[in-house]
Amino acid sequence: MVSTADAFVHGAFIPSLQQVSAFAAVSAHNSRASVFALGLLDGSWAGAWLSSRLRVFGRVPLFYYLLHLPLLHVIAILFALLTYGDASWLFHDLMAPKGLAHPIPSGYGYGLPVVYAVWLSALVMLYPACKWFGAVKKKRHEIILRYL
Repeated sequence: MVSTADAFVHGAFIPSLQQVSAFAAVSAHNSRASVFALGLLDGSWAGAWLSSRLRVFGRVPLFYYLLHLPLLHVIAILFALLTYGDASWLFHDLMAPKGLAHPIPSGYGYGLPVVYAVWLSALVMLYPACKWFGAVKKKRHEIILRYL
């Protein structure tokens, strides 16, 4: 299977999207699990609590998006430093041709539980900023704030 980075470099990204057979079962399982979880939460106090928290991010989607990118990059740097003792490859163009001075270490990456834990921690870390900016958007009515 062609990696996404290789597909971009070699101009074969669209055909690589068609090679999803390895992920079809996982995707279907995740969809069923999500629908089941939403069904359990619907109408319960936990569902109302979760919905009110997620609505904070829904009110400031671009603001969240713009903040989460550098936050996840910093987290990736910290994880790389702790795991490999080096993070120099995270400061260079990962889409550049192979064989550059800072190659990605073999075995770089983390399992799904770690990815979910990092994602949830990013949500928790950005919640106060998003809640604050949502209140700013509610009070002030400048046109530019509508887009953030």
